[in-house]
Amino acid sequence: MGEHRCQCKDPNCVCFWKGHSERVVAELKRLGGRYTKNDFALWFKSVTSSEMNWHSSMTLDNYENDPEMVVRTFLVAQEDGRIKEAMKLVEQELRRAITKHPKSFNSHHEGFAVLLEEVEEYKAEVFKGGSVERDRAALSTELVQTAAMAARALVDLCL
Repeated sequence: MGEHRCQCKDPNCVCFWKGHSERVVAELKRLGGRYTKNDFALWFKSVTSSEMNWHSSMTLDNYENDPEMVVRTFLVAQEDGRIKEAMKLVEQELRRAITKHPKSFNSHHEGFAVLLEEVEEYKAEVFKGGSVERDRAALSTELVQTAAMAARALVDLCL
């Protein structure tokens, strides 16, 4: 599967499996345009090399005729580090909040009220002045606190 199958001779080619390059580029654009054809080509080359990991090779084999799904697999792989970092920040905030306020939420009403307060604080940051005046650190802090309180409600009331 890792061999180059088309005739274009381009080392960065993503014309894999019967020439799906245009569909790959279209799907990359449709899903946000954050990554380029070259980003995809480097990833594709790495997962189809002899050192490929089992999960990626299984995913690619399962979607051989579905380039859109392969592009989505690529996007998940690219976002994995950012997702882990976000979850780490939420976990740290949740632990800090539990240490500061060890008493569990008593009801879903209380959990909702605390969560709503955090959403309102995030809203205040979003609507503070124009987009130039927005403070990314403050926005990030409010989002992390909101996610942490949602996790706290889940832990205290549902698990």
